Amino acid sequence: MKLGFQSFALLALLFLPLQGVAQSSIRPDSGPLTAKELSNLQEVFGNHLHDRILSRPNMLAEIKDVLRNRIQIVKLDNPQDQKSCSLLSDVALYSAFNPDIKRDKRFDPSSFNPLKYAFNYRINGASMYRVDQTNYYIIINPRSTE
Repeated sequence: MKLGFQSFALLALLFLPLQGVAQSSIRPDSGPLTAKELSNLQEVFGNHLHDRILSRPNMLAEIKDVLRNRIQIVKLDNPQDQKSCSLLSDVALYSAFNPDIKRDKRFDPSSFNPLKYAFNYRINGASMYRVDQTNYYIIINPRSTE
């Protein structure tokens, strides 16, 4: 599979931490990847997992921060609590390293892999997406400023 500059640039925009201040705002988490986190990474990066993520401490720290601290899935059953926002189906799949990646046929919050989607993790505020045909919302919180 040929991975061009565009694929690498997309990866950099999604996951590479900014130099200086932004790097220090990532919450350090020295714990190893959980089995679920490793499975999520393997699904998205396939044979490129070691070269692109595991061998790069800053990249690994950024992804741990996203998975452990910044993704929130909430269910809002009360229609008055529900918000108008983008649908998950409107978010492109992140298929630069695995062109066979597919959307889940049925949403399961316990097995949802946010790394499959080209969410913008670098915005200053929180962003929210509704899972199509459900009362579930995915909230991407901004990077901590601690």
